[in-house]
Amino acid sequence: ALAPWRSAAHHALTRVRAVPRDAPGKKLAERWLKSLIAALDLQRQALSLIDPSRAARAASLARKQIAESHRLELRLDRVLP
Repeated sequence: ALAPWRSAAHHALTRVRAVPRDAPGKKLAERWLKSLIAALDLQRQALSLIDPSRAARAASLARKQIAESHRLELRLDRVLP
């Protein structure tokens, strides 16, 4: 279930990278998408680990990364028209 979201985020990152370097919000958008991809990777890892303590650690890191992604998304909303 997470693979389509990750694929879409990677596709969006590729498109953002094609935007001119000085475009408003470009760096922030790249950070946001990278954060989202990292969160999805950690969430996938948490679901696939057999060791409960390692799975819990990955899930905790995923929650923190998701929170960071939301923070960056809010900043990006303020930057873009």
